[in-house]
Amino acid sequence: MKKVLIVLFVCITAFNVKAQDPQLFEETWYLNYINTDYPETLSPIINFFTLSFSESNGDYTFSTNGVTNDFTGTIVFSDTEDEFELQNIAITDLACDDFGCDFENEYFYEVLTSIDLDLKVFSYDLTILNDGSKTLRIVDQNYNTAFYKNTPFTDFDENFFQTWYLHKVEGDLGPSNPITSPTPPQITINPDFTFQGTNGCVTFNGVFAYGEDFEWYDYALQVKALSIDDSNCENGEPNSTGIPELQDTNLLLGVYDISNTYFSIESYPGFISYFRNFLLDTPVQSLTDLFISPNPVSETLQISSKEIQLSSIEILSLQGKVLTTEIDNFQEINLSHLSSGVYFIKLLSEENSVIKKFIKK
Repeated sequence: MKKVLIVLFVCITAFNVKAQDPQLFEETWYLNYINTDYPETLSPIINFFTLSFSESNGDYTFSTNGVTNDFTGTIVFSDTEDEFELQNIAITDLACDDFGCDFENEYFYEVLTSIDLDLKVFSYDLTILNDGSKTLRIVDQNYNTAFYKNTPFTDFDENFFQTWYLHKVEGDLGPSNPITSPTPPQITINPDFTFQGTNGCVTFNGVFAYGEDFEWYDYALQVKALSIDDSNCENGEPNSTGIPELQDTNLLLGVYDISNTYFSIESYPGFISYFRNFLLDTPVQSLTDLFISPNPVSETLQISSKEIQLSSIEILSLQGKVLTTEIDNFQEINLSHLSSGVYFIKLLSEENSVIKKFIKK
């Protein structure tokens, strides 16, 4: 059973209950990022933090979740401004040792309230975008911000999830510095936004958080966990990832120009790393010449691989869980056992991998 900390305050304020935009209450809001001190902190993609408003007999309530704990309260809307005050706060107090617990604490105890459980007044802005999706931004009086969308992040560009090789870097708008090593730093990004890679004798792995709709970027990444193993290195050998943007956690990385063979990320204005999915001496045929059909698929997915030699095929859920592995038949794969929904297929060769998205009818 969850232990609950309840803080009850009776306040006489200028807030009165009034009818609100019904769209606030019609949606489940998915947390994209919070901002308590620049830059923004992205919500861990593997933990959907949701927010909902509800109304019963003229009383309004507010409910959101963290990784392990829940945050609820009543809300009173201003009768003159797009503002509300959180009251009657209740926060569960379970031990949290998961990957996203630091984010949960920042969201609960810096944005929604404080470590002293102070009550806050928030302004809010609900926006309908050109594609019909909606965003919600709430801001307290110290400009601490939470930004939500009414859809979870499921429409990722499938080209992103494959193995990438560092091609060149730019610094402070200076000239490009090509990576000429025959074995440049490489990184494989998975559909659950975990990653692993190598740089010579160094191996590394970690987790990205993902966000959308920023002032400067359409898409962004943030390293939330990073582990580097240089135990096989000798003196004078590299002891880092070799990728400038993968040195620090919580650095906001703008993502540009995702295609089936290239993409780039920017850590600061003018500081950009460029990647491609083939080595200098590898024909550009690569795994992007693979095709799947039909899509959507009812039962059997056909794979056209031309002259490419595959080593295995994996079917993954949206959360990155491997559901099926095929190591013999690379021309087709039976999917009749899958429920309707969106999935990924990961096609692997000895040198590379590529991930494509498909819909099971």
